[in-house]
Amino acid sequence: MALRSSSDSSFPNNWEAKLALITLLRNHRDITTTEAEIRKELEGSPEHKELYFLLASLYVNNGNNDKAIALLEEVLRKNMDERTSLNARLFLANIYFLQDDKSMAEKLVDEVLLKDASNTEALFVHAQLSSEQGDYQRTVSDLRAIIRDKPRTTKAFQLLAETFFNQGHINLAIDMLNQLLAIDLTDWNARILLAHMHELQGNTRQALEILDIVTKSAPTYPAGWENTTRVAINAKNWPLAEESVKKLDLLDGQHMAATYFKAQILTNTNKKEGAIPLYKQVIDADPSAPLSRSALLELVNVAKSLKRLPEVSTYIAGLKSDSGVVSSIYGEVLLAMGKIDEAAQAFDQAIERKVTVQDPYLNRAAIFVKDRQLDMALQTLKKAEAIAPADIRAEMMTADILSSQGKFAEVISIYDKLLAHNSALDIAANNLAQTIADNQNNDSVAMEKAQLAAERFINSTNPYFLDTLGWVYFRQGKITQAQPILERAIKTATPVLPQMQYHYGSLLLEAGRIEEAKVALSKAVIANAKYPGHDEAEKLLRKTR
Repeated sequence: MALRSSSDSSFPNNWEAKLALITLLRNHRDITTTEAEIRKELEGSPEHKELYFLLASLYVNNGNNDKAIALLEEVLRKNMDERTSLNARLFLANIYFLQDDKSMAEKLVDEVLLKDASNTEALFVHAQLSSEQGDYQRTVSDLRAIIRDKPRTTKAFQLLAETFFNQGHINLAIDMLNQLLAIDLTDWNARILLAHMHELQGNTRQALEILDIVTKSAPTYPAGWENTTRVAINAKNWPLAEESVKKLDLLDGQHMAATYFKAQILTNTNKKEGAIPLYKQVIDADPSAPLSRSALLELVNVAKSLKRLPEVSTYIAGLKSDSGVVSSIYGEVLLAMGKIDEAAQAFDQAIERKVTVQDPYLNRAAIFVKDRQLDMALQTLKKAEAIAPADIRAEMMTADILSSQGKFAEVISIYDKLLAHNSALDIAANNLAQTIADNQNNDSVAMEKAQLAAERFINSTNPYFLDTLGWVYFRQGKITQAQPILERAIKTATPVLPQMQYHYGSLLLEAGRIEEAKVALSKAVIANAKYPGHDEAEKLLRKTR
């Protein structure tokens, strides 16, 4: 059915009707016919600029992003009204975001926000970009702005819940998901995420109750059965696990997922030998699939426990795959077998194949460090950070290497950046305070910064964080504040690290408790102990004799 021009009296001059008909064509006719009809209408009604976006979406939906980009850039070149130009930039930003060209997406979104600071769609893309960069502070700010202006924007609640989860704020994440579900009771993905949050809090029964709602209301939704099986396995509820995996296996296209979970059940019921062929079945179906990565990792773990790593190493080496993930896991197997040089080659291959996780980079950097090739290690870690910027492991490892080189200003800069992106990152706050206390304790301003970072641990149950806070107080000369905290750290730590004994021994010596200080400092200088202050611990020990 062809569209007739608006001059044809047999077709009403009603733009909404035309748009509906074009949309119908887009959904039910081939792309060539629909494209021709839209372009014909554009020629006759150029004032209806929404047709450009309808045509661009047609291209995107049919996998032709290049034509969509060319069309939208044409719109920008025509210098149309501001609203149309902003929408074109937004559409382009979304395409570039999906194509993983994050820098171009960010540039376009910034241009939109410069003109319209409260643009909801621009703020959401901006939040997604910030989230992928690990800048959770900015992500939360953008999403809260969206919810303030448009409180029924469910995708903002979803991303905000995920962001709070990444920050470790599980209760806040649960609250966001509950608010989302108050808007849309049928958001099954949100319910599944909510179940996961409750499981993390140890509330398995509530997690299963939530998943039961999903599987009963949407019995053909695979993720409901997948997560029910996973939670049941973790809870060792084998009847439920077996029942849900059977239901999953009945769904179209879910046989491999069901096979993986059957292997998981066997693994967790001490039938590991029977799990091996099932894991291999999943991997052989498509070694590059995300599910195969999980199966490979499980297969390796089973092989380690059964002392069958050489056999699994041979199996992985024989896989016909150009997946960087496969190369990375193969490298980890070789590393576990002590074949360092071969493992390094496997990690290099994974990196060449543009793997999008940091693991092979981190492993390769660790080998460089072992060989004292620190510059090569740092270069590798820089690549890892660029590949997965939200993963903090590369930056933390970089800080360790720079610290060993005495580059403390650079180390502090790394921790400052991490905390600017995620203020809830306790490990960064701990390491920042520790680095300053060890190396800038004569700088009162720096020590105030260390105190501010460490005082979040005042009520912590983590003895190592408490040790840092106590050490900061001690370095500031606040002996009465340091003493109960360092004592609590020593009493609760398992194990008590030599560095903690050094901190506690320093306090005892300052307090005039010489014999007790001697005991602590003797434990601080045991053989092979290496930490900042080791030489100072030896000097203090000599003072007690």
